[in-house]
This record gives sequence, C-alpha cells and structure tokens, in this order.
Amino acid sequence: MRKRKQFNTRYSKVKYQIFQNDTGLLTHLLQIREQEELATNRFKGNIFENFVIANFQKFNENSYQHLQYYFWQNHNGIELDLLLKNASDFEVY
Repeated sequence: MRKRKQFNTRYSKVKYQIFQNDTGLLTHLLQIREQEELATNRFKGNIFENFVIANFQKFNENSYQHLQYYFWQNHNGIELDLLLKNASDFEVY
C-alpha cells in the first residue's frame, strides 16, 4: 500500500489517501469477479484512479526517478488526483 501526501494552501493539516498497488487483489476484496460487475460498481472510478497511480509509481521506481507524489484538494472539494514534484515545480495529472 502507498500513501500520497495532500497539501493544502488554506489548511496546514496533512491528509493522506491510501492506494492498493495490486488492483486484482483490490477487486477480489471488493468481490468483483466479472467485467460487467466492475462496470456497474460504485467504486469503479476509485479502482481506475488506483490503477493509474500504481502504474505511475511503478514507472517512477523502476526508472529510479524518485519523484514525489501529492494529492491536492481545496476547501470546496475540488481536487487534483496526482501531482508529481520535479526539480522546479509540479506536473499535474
């Protein structure tokens, strides 16, 4: 499991999102067995987000880039799911 740190310009508290690196295990734990079940599951967006971020992390670790990952959300609930910190700024996904 990986955590992404959230930073917020308005609040100084740090929040985290937890991701499961193995989406196969994640869907098994959610008792999703068929593709049709995934298409109608209320967590399908979360599972897809988890899959994308896990692949970013795998690429980062396998290419030895050591990028830092962040999650950002403002006080209205608007969020950026993936910010990659590079040498001078952030890449937003």
